[in-house]
Amino acid sequence: INDMAVRLDNNINRAHYYELRQKDAELSELQSKFNPHFLYNTLEMLRNRCEHAGNSDVAEMITDFAAIFRGLIGSHTFVPLKEELTTTRRYLRLLEARYKNQVNIRFDFPRGVLCYGIIRNVFQPLIENYFQYGFDTSNEDNEIIISGRLLDETTMLLSVSDNGCGMTEYAIEALRWKLEQPVKNSRESYGLRNLHQRLKLFYGDDCGLRIERNGERGLRVNIIARKMTCEEYEATRQKDQYTE
Repeated sequence: INDMAVRLDNNINRAHYYELRQKDAELSELQSKFNPHFLYNTLEMLRNRCEHAGNSDVAEMITDFAAIFRGLIGSHTFVPLKEELTTTRRYLRLLEARYKNQVNIRFDFPRGVLCYGIIRNVFQPLIENYFQYGFDTSNEDNEIIISGRLLDETTMLLSVSDNGCGMTEYAIEALRWKLEQPVKNSRESYGLRNLHQRLKLFYGDDCGLRIERNGERGLRVNIIARKMTCEEYEATRQKDQYTE
């Protein structure tokens, strides 16, 4: 009976392994068929047709989406903060069209912060998290503030704060614990945990996400990052390549 149980368990594990490999193969095939250039060219075609049909609003939305998509497949992992904010504004314009201008959006960045760079795609997961969990449809004064400031000589603080549904202290503690767990599958690729791990990997263990309540309502997610210009990043990369 024990031998039968072991063989059954092995068969179940093999079947599960095969199923996972099959899904990976199907995904790889799908990705090879719909490569990024094909999708981008298709979006451009749709934009042109909308413009010729006089549907300028939809054409503008496609333009924003295509620009975001093109940025995501770009080769640069470290970009000027100004470029990241431009992409963020495009993303927010798409959300504004979806939510019918139900949210007041503000940016607050001093000039001293805008001269630095940041790893790509840091604001989008935080904004998406707000609209998925924090957006309060019953609230008439929904607000989200994206800001940045210098902390000291080496670090800067970027924040996304809102006045939405918020979280309890217990839920925040549970989320903080979850952020430290390794990313296990592709479903988490663009979540808060993935962003936290990317920040720590790039900047060091003392950087990453810091989550706290935003007063009595809402949530504030802070990004702790090193002050680094794009020129400094490129110089460091070239030095590392020369050392190798």
